[in-house]
Amino acid sequence: MRYQVLLLRRAEQELRDAADWIAEHSPSAAQRLFNGFVEALCTLDRDPQRCGLAPESASSRYELRQLIYRPKTGRAYRAVFTIAGDQVRILRIRGAGQDLLPAEDFG
Repeated sequence: MRYQVLLLRRAEQELRDAADWIAEHSPSAAQRLFNGFVEALCTLDRDPQRCGLAPESASSRYELRQLIYRPKTGRAYRAVFTIAGDQVRILRIRGAGQDLLPAEDFG
């Protein structure tokens, strides 16, 4: 089964914000981060269950999973997502060192 991967508006903005922050120091690194992360997210179209549960899943009524993306240089990022039918919905993007998301973000 193939899934449709949807990058929700808030997650897209968080990814753009991360790339913008990196671009202040290295525009080429920012572009690599953005493109590489999007490419990694697209792999969720097949077997998104391969990704482990996000820590936030314990306090949510939804099963939240996470994809960890590590660029060749720099810190790791997480995509927090849920699977709904044939859709993978990317809800949030979190950078290394950011706090876990509060339960009210997911219900």
